[in-house]
Amino acid sequence: MRLIKLLPALAATAALLALASAGASARPAGHRQAGNTSANQGGNCHLSIEAPALITAGEPVTIFGNLTCATTSSTGVPVTVYTRPARAGARRFGAATFTGSTTTTTGGAYAFTPPAPTVNTLVYAIAAGVRSPSKLVKVAPQVSMEGPAGTQLFTGGGKRTRALNQVKFTGKVNPFEPGELVALQRESSTANEEWHRIDLGVVNGKGEYTITHTFAAPGDANLRVVAHPGRFNTPGASAPLSYVISQRQNPLLTINASADPISYGQSVTISGVVAGAAAKQPLTLFARNNGGPLTPIAKGETESGGAYKFTQAPLLNTAYRVSSSTAKSAVLFEGVKYVLTAAPTTTSVKAGQPLTVTGKVTPGHIGQVVHLLRQNASKIGFHVVDEGVVTGVSGKEGTFTITHAFFGPGPAVLRVGIPGNPELQGVGSALFNVEVTPAPAGTLRPEVAPKLPGVGQL
Repeated sequence: MRLIKLLPALAATAALLALASAGASARPAGHRQAGNTSANQGGNCHLSIEAPALITAGEPVTIFGNLTCATTSSTGVPVTVYTRPARAGARRFGAATFTGSTTTTTGGAYAFTPPAPTVNTLVYAIAAGVRSPSKLVKVAPQVSMEGPAGTQLFTGGGKRTRALNQVKFTGKVNPFEPGELVALQRESSTANEEWHRIDLGVVNGKGEYTITHTFAAPGDANLRVVAHPGRFNTPGASAPLSYVISQRQNPLLTINASADPISYGQSVTISGVVAGAAAKQPLTLFARNNGGPLTPIAKGETESGGAYKFTQAPLLNTAYRVSSSTAKSAVLFEGVKYVLTAAPTTTSVKAGQPLTVTGKVTPGHIGQVVHLLRQNASKIGFHVVDEGVVTGVSGKEGTFTITHAFFGPGPAVLRVGIPGNPELQGVGSALFNVEVTPAPAGTLRPEVAPKLPGVGQL
C-alpha cells in the first residue's frame, strides 16, 4: 500500500516529462490509479500491455498493447511508457521513470521500443487516463566463456602433473556486480540439460573472471559458466563448450591422435612411441564407447625407433589404449562431432513475426534437441534464445525446424548449436544474419514463451 501513497508525487513529475515529449500532451491522470486498469474519466477504457518475459542484456525490446474504449475513439491517443528497476527480493522497487511516448493507431494498438534494459525492469503504460498492468522483463547478463584451444584436456595426477594439467577458463559478465559468483558447470552424463557445479569463480571490478580447474575423471565434457548476479539481474549462462578429458601420458608408451575432435564420418590416426622398443614389436589397440571395458579391436607392430600408428574411423566418442608386452598407454579419448548445417528461410523478418530456421544434423535421431543461439550485444559469446527438435530422419541424416519471434528491431547474428552427449560432441553451425524490422502495432501478438535450457544448480 505504500506505493499508492507515492503515486501522486510521481504523477506530477511524469506529467511534466510527458508534456515535454512529442505526442505526450495529455496529463497521465491514470498514474494516480495504481491497480485500476479498466477505468478512466468515463469508466470506459481498458489498456493492455505485452513485453518479453526474459531477454539478455543489450537485446532490443518492443512493448505493445491495445487501448479499448467503449464510448470514445481509441485511435490517435497519446501513450506514455514508464519503467522502474526491479530488484530481486525487494518489496519496493525503484522510482518510476518516464521512458517515452507514442500514439495509438487504428483500433487502439500501440508499440514502443525503449532503450534496451540492462536490469530486471517493471514496465507499464498510461493512456486516456488509465494505467495498464505492470509487466516484469527479466534481464540475464551476457556471459562469455573461453577455454583452452582444441578440445583435448587431461586429468590431474601427482602434485607436479596436477599443476601442469590445470585448465583456465576466462570470460566476461555484462552487466556485473563486483564479487558476484560464477559457476563452472559440467553437464551430467544424461545430456538432458542436467548440469552440476564443478568449480567457482568471482567477478572482478572489470567484469572479468578466471576459473582454474583440474579434472579428476576422463571422458567427454560439456562445460559452461553461469553467472548469478543475485540482486538486479536473473542468472545467465554462456554457450557450452565441448571437451574430451584423457589420462596423462605414460612415458613408456605414449598415445596421440592426429585430430581431435573429428567430424562424423572422418578418420583419425592413433600414434605414439614405445620407449626403447625395436621394430616389429607386437601391439594391440583397445577401444570402448560410452563406458564399459576396453576391448581389443586391432593388431599392429612398432616401426623403427618404437613408433607405431593405427587408422580408425570411429562413429562415436571413443576411448583408445595401446598395449605392448611391457607397457600400457594412457587412455586417450577421441571426440566425434555431429555434422550440422542450418539457415533461415529469410534474412529479414518483422518484429513479432516468426522466423523459421531449418537444417540438417548427422547422425540424426527423432526428438534430438537443437538450440537457436544469438550473439551477445557485446559481440562476445552467444546465448540460447529458443530450441527445436529433429522431426525427420532419412538414413543417418536428421532434419529440424526452429521457429522463433524476435520482438526488438535490429540486426541479429545467429547460429544453431546441437549439445553434446556421451556418444557425440556438440557443434555449432556457421553464422547467419537476420534483420528484425519494426512491425505495425496492430500486427503484434503476445509472446509465445521460448523453450530455454535451465541454468542448473549453483
